[in-house]
Amino acid sequence: MALSDAQVRAAKPRDKNYKLYDADGLFVLVTIAGGKLWRFKYRFAGKEKVMTLGKYPRVGLQEARRKRNAAREMLDELLDPGAEKAAKKQAVRTAASNTFELVAREWHAARVHRWSELYAEQVLKRFETEVFPDLGHRPISAIEPTEMLATLKKVEQRGVIETTRRLRSCCSSVFRFAIASGYCRYDAAGHLGPALKPMPKAEHYASLRPGEVGEFLTRLEFADCEPLTRLAISLIMLTATRTGELRSADWTEFRAA
Repeated sequence: MALSDAQVRAAKPRDKNYKLYDADGLFVLVTIAGGKLWRFKYRFAGKEKVMTLGKYPRVGLQEARRKRNAAREMLDELLDPGAEKAAKKQAVRTAASNTFELVAREWHAARVHRWSELYAEQVLKRFETEVFPDLGHRPISAIEPTEMLATLKKVEQRGVIETTRRLRSCCSSVFRFAIASGYCRYDAAGHLGPALKPMPKAEHYASLRPGEVGEFLTRLEFADCEPLTRLAISLIMLTATRTGELRSADWTEFRAA
């Protein structure tokens, strides 16, 4: 005979645990301490098993029956409901432990050997100052694009457009790494580019046309400037090196042809 909610509510503890049965494997275990625990008994692969469904009154009779019916549907699909429940619990624990910061540091460690020391430090510093304060503690599987965009917009508001777009790219790389590692299912930063300000159009310095080089060299020869400046410009034209590299060059970098 099926249980009623009044029977469950009125059940009192005894000198040992006892069970009140409902139907189709559902029963409530009444403990010595007075607890009332819903259980579902079933057989899977020839073995008898018991699955926990919650504690009364937080889980009422109707809810316990709903959970039992859902478990029976799994059995009909040749699935072990107890094992499926345990797997979901483990997935939740794993997701909670895989925060954005932990995954980003794992991603960084997996790639640091490809980068220069300066660039590796720069990438990690950007995460530590721009992203971790907002999203570092969040499970990476729970981060939504709107959250990621809000964090990037804070950086963008400082006027550092190029830094913002590079940071988005790095975050997207972290998410793709997380997808491949089984930590999350989608890239929350992957499609945010159109929502960010575009890079400003580059302003190029004036340049010489091929026919103007000879006249420039003639004027340079008689230009009113420091001899060292004249020599530096000539050397740049011969080597096409960057001005910063030329200024900080050491004599060991020069050799006779």
